[in-house]
Amino acid sequence: MDVIEDNQLVLNASIRFSLLDGAVDSDLHLAIISVIQERKCQPLSNQLVVDLATVISQRTNNEELVDRLAQIIIISYSCNMCQQSNHVKNTLLSKFPNNLLIKAICK
Repeated sequence: MDVIEDNQLVLNASIRFSLLDGAVDSDLHLAIISVIQERKCQPLSNQLVVDLATVISQRTNNEELVDRLAQIIIISYSCNMCQQSNHVKNTLLSKFPNNLLIKAICK
């Protein structure tokens, strides 16, 4: 995880690794969620969420990845560490139209 000047972590690479690079590591996932919840990181960009959703949607057997992404999004939104936009909502709904967590997030 990269660290910036004000001692807040930049989680982009860690999130990408945990979701996209085959790291099915619950400890890493929980650590990422904890850092977001404790607001010890930079806010997540909408572009990161859209990019992750796009890549995950192109994978087969992606249910666990979608659930992990949804967990990160829910925590980020609840802690004001990511801004919910219509673009993100539309992207998530179009990429994962049958996922109940994604539908709940986008209400």
